[in-house]
Amino acid sequence: MKMRSFTRSLVCASLLALVSTGVNAAEKVTLKLAHNLERSHVVHQSFEELAKEVKQLSKGNMVIRIYPSSQMGNARETMELLQNGALDMTKGSASDLESFDNIYAIYNLPFLLSCFW
Repeated sequence: MKMRSFTRSLVCASLLALVSTGVNAAEKVTLKLAHNLERSHVVHQSFEELAKEVKQLSKGNMVIRIYPSSQMGNARETMELLQNGALDMTKGSASDLESFDNIYAIYNLPFLLSCFW
């Protein structure tokens, strides 16, 4: 009986704490995406489509700002910005990750897979 009462009190206190924070669900969120490709590249064009879809589906509450052509730095620098929290998203590859940890070198070995399907 005491455990059930304690659990209810804990749940009520948690809900009260969450409600009292005053977080507005409609706050606008801007995410930063950086990559090292030109604006004419198909991947950049796909990122632009993604940004449009996100803005439309979130009714303008979420926006993705794209920094193409190494505006935020090269591949390694954007990975570091991602680690530090200064950047939200980036386009990377296994070779980019290899500069942080040699374990990722396995993905660049030739003939590792006999079939890509």
